[in-house]
Formats: sequence, C-alpha cells, structure tokens
Amino acid sequence: MTTTAPVTATTADEWTPTPAAPGWTTEDFAAAINVKPSTIRVRLCRTGSYFGVRPRKLANGRLVWPPHAVQILSRG
Repeated sequence: MTTTAPVTATTADEWTPTPAAPGWTTEDFAAAINVKPSTIRVRLCRTGSYFGVRPRKLANGRLVWPPHAVQILSRG
C-alpha cells in the first residue's frame, strides 16, 4: 500500500507541468468547478491566484492549472 502526501497550497505553488501531469486548461478547470472561464481569469488578474491556486504560464502565454487544483478548492 502506497501513501501520498496531502496536497497543500504550498505544494500547488511548487508544481510544474510535465507530460505525466500536464494540468488543466482554464476552460477545463472552470468546467470542473462549475464556473465560467472569465470568472477564473478576472480573479487571477485581481488577486494573483484563484482562491490560493496559481497556474503556470507556458511559453506561448497560455495558463496551465495544477492537476490537483480541484481537490485543493473542494477542501475549502
């Protein structure tokens, strides 16, 4: 039986997109948490994060959200 470390806001900030864990697009992330993509973008522009979750910006300018971001938000 393997155990995994609990995901915290600090580990979310340390996350880097990889082929094994590519992350969410803003549109997919929004659909997973049932909000509009523009809601996420506005909150990110105003506060620098979406309720403590920060995306990584790719070289092409797109945002990639951590694959465990939905779990972080569902914990409240």
